[in-house]
Amino acid sequence: MKDVEAAYLAGLLDGEGSYMIGKSVVRGRPTWHATISMSTTDNLLVFRCVELAGGNVFGPTRPKAANASPAWLWQLKGRAIGPLVEEMWPYIILKRPQAALLHRLRSVVSAGAKPGEKGRRPLTDVQQYERETMRLACRALNRRGLEPLPEEQYLALESAKLLDLIRPPLQTRQEWPSRHPAPATS
Repeated sequence: MKDVEAAYLAGLLDGEGSYMIGKSVVRGRPTWHATISMSTTDNLLVFRCVELAGGNVFGPTRPKAANASPAWLWQLKGRAIGPLVEEMWPYIILKRPQAALLHRLRSVVSAGAKPGEKGRRPLTDVQQYERETMRLACRALNRRGLEPLPEEQYLALESAKLLDLIRPPLQTRQEWPSRHPAPATS
């Protein structure tokens, strides 16, 4: 992807996209998955996202309101998220913490069992805690409105900061300016 395309996609996702970490239970074991998505009424945008990053398009969906336009959904999941976040990193502005959490999740998720083993190895309690903290922190960062965060999400967000889970991808390692800079020390 060219730099201008990475910048375009990063800007599009900053404004219209969503970075999410979901959780499901498969065969009695919890699993976490990362998703980058964007919903729009303009199908040209979602197909441009597919050209640039891959993924899937769903739609058009039937609108709920009578005067609304049909919507299209673009989604990217799985291993493609890590390299995409790394390419877009210099251009992501608003959703850097969420992108960092998704990149971190993709970098710690194992590809599966070792040769000769069946299935995936169960996660340790520490690994489960780290992944759940990332999910809840991402949920807190995506929250809309002015209502206070639920305690569970607030604690997860603070834990993610303390555990250094919200950090730039290793290849880029550029820090970003804080919205709330630390007070000056004398």
